[in-house]
Amino acid sequence: MNKLLPKFAAAVGCAYLLLLFAEARIEGQFRTSSADKRTSFVNQSWSRLGAEVNHDRFPMVQKKATQWQKTKSEDDWTALTDAIHEAARSSDAKSEVTIDSSAGSGATVKYQTLGQRKRNETPTTAKSPTEAKESMYVGTYYIWSERESTATSDKNAQYEIVNSKEKVTLNERK
Repeated sequence: MNKLLPKFAAAVGCAYLLLLFAEARIEGQFRTSSADKRTSFVNQSWSRLGAEVNHDRFPMVQKKATQWQKTKSEDDWTALTDAIHEAARSSDAKSEVTIDSSAGSGATVKYQTLGQRKRNETPTTAKSPTEAKESMYVGTYYIWSERESTATSDKNAQYEIVNSKEKVTLNERK
């Protein structure tokens, strides 16, 4: 019996380490980093734009993507999302976006790209209040709601618009 105890303890220890490794891998599948999400957006955009964009725009997008991959800086991320948005705009690659709010209809919807925000450009106001249907170029946007000229959702919430149809629900504060 004394000879089996060390083998049993070793087997339990090994099983425990395997369990921890498996748990970490499973958790890793559910926990994606901001960089992972951004890389996914770039890949999805690249795939979507590949069929629709004037190919003379690809070198600029690729250059900005390479720079962002090196630095992971916010400035380089904004430059990359600007390049993606510009490529989409020049080729008219749009998504039909339905925007609603958690507090119901009637809120004014505003949006702007990351680059537009950085350059202090005036945001776009949706053509209709929530539930708004907007045709938006592929890109990363700040999208928020306002009621009586006061923001009622997070003005810094970012949304990735890539697919031909997208739905955004704004979480309004009460």
